[in-house]
Amino acid sequence: MLQYAAESYDQDLHGACPKLALPISTEEKTFVAHQGLLLKELYLKKKQGVSPEALAYGFHEAVADMTVKICEMTRNRQVVLSGGTMLNGLLLKMIISKLSDAGISPLLNKQVPPGDGGLALGQIFYGTKGDL
Repeated sequence: MLQYAAESYDQDLHGACPKLALPISTEEKTFVAHQGLLLKELYLKKKQGVSPEALAYGFHEAVADMTVKICEMTRNRQVVLSGGTMLNGLLLKMIISKLSDAGISPLLNKQVPPGDGGLALGQIFYGTKGDL
């Protein structure tokens, strides 16, 4: 539903899309996305009358920006995009575009799905150190 709302966002119809941020910190060599701050920001924008469609689109952009920021912080030039989140076509498109703009190469699933089935296969491969 969130993807559908974001895809139906029309700036002429719904007004300008707010620039939202998903703050990141590092704690013990782990990246932490502070989604509570983003949710609070979404709530406040909603109370100000920003349309649900604009907020949904802004949420997608914030998640895509966070993904790129983490890749830049780790200095990775390649990143694997997989998991159920990558079934969201709009988010996937945004992330790929923003990664490419940052000079980072995205790697995508081709022969197995990005959801739980593909994830399980990757875990098996990793657990057997590729000796299948």
